[in-house]
Amino acid sequence: MSEITVAIRYAKALIDLATEQNALEHVQKDMELFIHTIKANPQLNAVLANPIIYHDKKVKILDGIFTGKVNKVSISFFNLMI
Repeated sequence: MSEITVAIRYAKALIDLATEQNALEHVQKDMELFIHTIKANPQLNAVLANPIIYHDKKVKILDGIFTGKVNKVSISFFNLMI
């Protein structure tokens, strides 16, 4: 299965969950914030892409950056993607 196919499936699942929880607009803004943050911080992007850095550390980093700023659905999605 191609990466694009997998990405589309995850995106659809996120949209479905956000719609179900009446948080679609919030989650969309959260994803835009995430993209902006990654683009503005190449070091963060490198840490998240690095397979040597443990899952737990990546989760803590994202929690530290985004908790209180994004919807719970978005935080859960970030953790799942890690």
